[in-house]
Amino acid sequence: MIGSDLNPFDSPHAESQEPVMKKQQPNRLVEAIVVIGIITILIAVLLPAVQSAREMQASRMSNNNCLRQIGLALHNYHDIYGELPPAYVTDEHGKRLYSWRVLILPYVGEEQLYSEFELDKAWNEGHNQTLIERTPQAYRNHEDPETATGGQTRLLALVDETDGRTLLLPDQGRLLGDYHDQLGQWVLAIDHPNLSCTWSEPSDVSPRELAQQKDFDWPGPVESGVYLLFGDGSVKRIESRDWGRVTDWAYSNVDPEKEP
Repeated sequence: MIGSDLNPFDSPHAESQEPVMKKQQPNRLVEAIVVIGIITILIAVLLPAVQSAREMQASRMSNNNCLRQIGLALHNYHDIYGELPPAYVTDEHGKRLYSWRVLILPYVGEEQLYSEFELDKAWNEGHNQTLIERTPQAYRNHEDPETATGGQTRLLALVDETDGRTLLLPDQGRLLGDYHDQLGQWVLAIDHPNLSCTWSEPSDVSPRELAQQKDFDWPGPVESGVYLLFGDGSVKRIESRDWGRVTDWAYSNVDPEKEP
């Protein structure tokens, strides 16, 4: 209509309405911050445990490699001299001078240390006394590096001084000969958390003494273990629950009268 106050462009249904309030959405920024915080906490808690597990695995691998190196060194010694080294060397009066660990130094990468060792003197006499602190790397335990302080090592051979039923013998070598097929059944040396000596000292452990060392489960997140080096150069790590098997492995059952 002419003169009408109506706006021809207005919708005939348009009416004045109250503004509609939109439903508030969650604050996504706050949510993101909370999630990131939780993830950060989890990383902070779990990362040290993961790192510790990796370090422990690396230490165990290092120990295995060291024991294998010892086994290879003993077999190299046997190849050159035709017999395993004696558990210890004595002088003409029967005095113990030093350990088999001294004799295999050239075969574990310690030629310089071996050249400095005075083989006509005891391990703790003269210049040899000054070499004690230089524990060879192959004789160290990488799970427990503290044991290397003061020249200590956990690497001990099994030595039966009564019946000669072990692969290393007191003051004499052992011909392997016909025993090669059975070497994987006999423990040659061990790395035990309860046992140690000075690396050059003529001191080891008898099978009877070893059988009594079954309690080595220290409290902590990682179960303690014992490393066994067998006559064929293989290495096993066992835990306390498997200790019963060590008794069977401890004695080589070689006949001391039989030397092929």
